Amino acid sequence: MSKIEAQGRDDVIDRLMLDIKALVLLSENDAALTHTVQQNIMGSHDEQVGKFVSLIKPSSRVESVRGLFLSAMGELLLAAFLAIVGLSLMAPSLMGIKSPDQLLSYFTQVVNGISAESLSNPLIPVLDFLFALMLLLGSFYLLRHASISLKQAKLSE
Repeated sequence: MSKIEAQGRDDVIDRLMLDIKALVLLSENDAALTHTVQQNIMGSHDEQVGKFVSLIKPSSRVESVRGLFLSAMGELLLAAFLAIVGLSLMAPSLMGIKSPDQLLSYFTQVVNGISAESLSNPLIPVLDFLFALMLLLGSFYLLRHASISLKQAKLSE
């Protein structure tokens, strides 16, 4: 490589570095610019832009479309299971309580089960609610991850 070619390459890299610095400075004050840059660069279907992104951020693992799809389907099934279990723990009506009398007897049993003799009993409904909430949050996280997998597989927008 000649000295002139090396100088030209260095000039291109220097201009690119200045453009990146300018975009970072502008994006600190403009959230819409950040979104636009991410959409235009990371979401670009242009082959050269894709090669540039992979040059900057090489993927540690190349995943196939089939693998991403199967991963997303597994995450969707697990998210559905977690959502059903979380909702059934959170809402007694999903456990088969269909009448107000059954609901009243359910809460009566819970209240009667709480005694002053044991400190763990008052915590059981709270822990049950927190556990159900964590299951629901886990299902939403899995749905989000499945969506990302489908986008990476180019099966979703």
